[in-house]
Amino acid sequence: MIHRHAAGIDLGGKHSHFVALEVEGEIEVREFGMTTPQLIEMVNYVCEHRVTSVAMESTAKYWMVPCELLEAAGVEVYLVNPAHAKNVPGRAKSDQLDCRWLQKLHTYG
Repeated sequence: MIHRHAAGIDLGGKHSHFVALEVEGEIEVREFGMTTPQLIEMVNYVCEHRVTSVAMESTAKYWMVPCELLEAAGVEVYLVNPAHAKNVPGRAKSDQLDCRWLQKLHTYG
């Protein structure tokens, strides 16, 4: 493991963002809305679980505000190109599965 305290975030463009992180040995997925208070709630959730590094997958510009908020909270952020992540064998397609896959890949570098 390279990033022990890692999270995976799939940033959706329409309605919500999904965050996957480890809680008591299990991967938990949680959905957050797109408004500023909901993004702050997402950052607080990540920080409460002592996440130090996040891999985010996003298209367009949806990554900008979450990235700024996470970095301001002291979380190291890696922006992942969706085209690269989807070409990795074993990847399934849904927002919930995407964030879990990102978390797993990011944990192992």
